[in-house]
Amino acid sequence: MRKLKIEIFESGNPESTIQIPVALAKILIKFLPKKLSSRLQENHDQLDALFSAIDVADTDGFLMEIDDHKSNEKVIFSIV
Repeated sequence: MRKLKIEIFESGNPESTIQIPVALAKILIKFLPKKLSSRLQENHDQLDALFSAIDVADTDGFLMEIDDHKSNEKVIFSIV
């Protein structure tokens, strides 16, 4: 089963990792940590691109990386 993997880093160190079955990703995205959820709302076009990539059945590996240089945070999305 394919999964959407979301890795959150602060100051280069892993803070948390979330893995969601691809089939449930669009539904469960509403339950992501508040920090990540607000960041995705700020980047609506990136969120649309992410969902488009998830919909493609043969997409695997790295999808997107969001860097917030002010807060030194990074979020990486991939399909595993």
